[in-house]
Amino acid sequence: MAKIKDEKQYQIILKRVEALMDIVTEDTPPSDPDFVELDLLADLAEEYEIARKMHLNLNIDANLILA
Repeated sequence: MAKIKDEKQYQIILKRVEALMDIVTEDTPPSDPDFVELDLLADLAEEYEIARKMHLNLNIDANLILA
């Protein structure tokens, strides 16, 4: 699966997710292309956020150990 490489890509994806949220409703079928795109991009954004948080936590922990 694709991954977000940097903050710039992340911000672009967030803007697209916001736009799709205006289009996709609870009545939108899961087979609709906009629904599929929103689902995939939201998963990508979530994975990036988790990885970023883990990276920040590792840096904080390393700084505490080195202090």
